[in-house]
Amino acid sequence: RRNLDAYELAVRQPLGGSWAAYGKIGSSFRVPNVNDNYSLFTATVNLLEPQTARDRELGLEAVRGSSRYRLALYDIDEIIFDPVTFTNRNLPPTRRRGVEAEARWQPAAGVDLSASYTYAEAEFRAGSLGGIPIAGNDVPLVPRHAASLGAGWKFMPRARLDAALRYTGEQRYDGDELNAFDRKMPAYTVVDLKLAYDQPDWRFTAGVQNLFNEAYYSYGVYTGFPTYSALPAPERTVFVTARYTFR
Repeated sequence: RRNLDAYELAVRQPLGGSWAAYGKIGSSFRVPNVNDNYSLFTATVNLLEPQTARDRELGLEAVRGSSRYRLALYDIDEIIFDPVTFTNRNLPPTRRRGVEAEARWQPAAGVDLSASYTYAEAEFRAGSLGGIPIAGNDVPLVPRHAASLGAGWKFMPRARLDAALRYTGEQRYDGDELNAFDRKMPAYTVVDLKLAYDQPDWRFTAGVQNLFNEAYYSYGVYTGFPTYSALPAPERTVFVTARYTFR
């Protein structure tokens, strides 16, 4: 039996002009499901504690015409569990701190731009694995730097072209809670394009994902020095879609 709670409390204070400050605190949880508690590989049951998190955030916002800006500091304490190992387990408590910045603006009619950046520090607050203390170690699969750029152009009344660039910095491999592996998952940058055309009741799209055919992977697991396993991401992919809306 567990007492679990989820809530969010927030306050927003105008600062004059187009600026405002805000702050919020929150609590959330996730209850392990059957697949988390049962290992198909070992045919054993390992009942996990619920995953919980406590969130705190302070930020500034500005709205000027069609432009919007936000800068935020966040701090998250959490207890997580590892859903990918052969024997699932709860991980020691972690803390994530960082800065988020984002902006959206329209420099001209039919053109919109966006940019975002996240700086994240994620570390274990306490605990040990195999008798080895891990307090202060990096949490795996959390990039220190992440950024994105977006641009949209409505060059015809019914046609729009969108481009997106996503950058993900280096991060530790899954399973490397001890920070024993001297390598990190490489950083990567991916560019996507999408063209959309609307007709009454119809929407047609065509696009390219991973335009420059970047060779990368967004998930890897440390399998013991000096080896790791990684899941390669798709190469350049071209797609077309057609959607009809019944009214």
